[in-house]
Amino acid sequence: MTRLALLLAALLLAGCGGPVAGQRSLNDSPEVAACRGEARRDPGVIAANRGMNFQNQNNMDRVRAEVAEAERRTFNACLRRKGLPLPGGVEARGLSRF
Repeated sequence: MTRLALLLAALLLAGCGGPVAGQRSLNDSPEVAACRGEARRDPGVIAANRGMNFQNQNNMDRVRAEVAEAERRTFNACLRRKGLPLPGGVEARGLSRF
């Protein structure tokens, strides 16, 4: 019985191993939130969104990819300016266009 209780206690403690209390990830910081907002308000992103034709699915797919690329570029530039590390470890591949 004692062994079973010790085993259950050890399993319960092992299951509670989440992030340390008070520790925030980089994505939760106000600097990152400010960079995300700046990327959404970037004139290049806004101009790319204006090219959306909701009646043409191919156009929508292409414009969404262009908007995502423009947002990512602006977001990464903002992080670099603030001296923060860039997300991920591998540069995103561009979409191949036929």
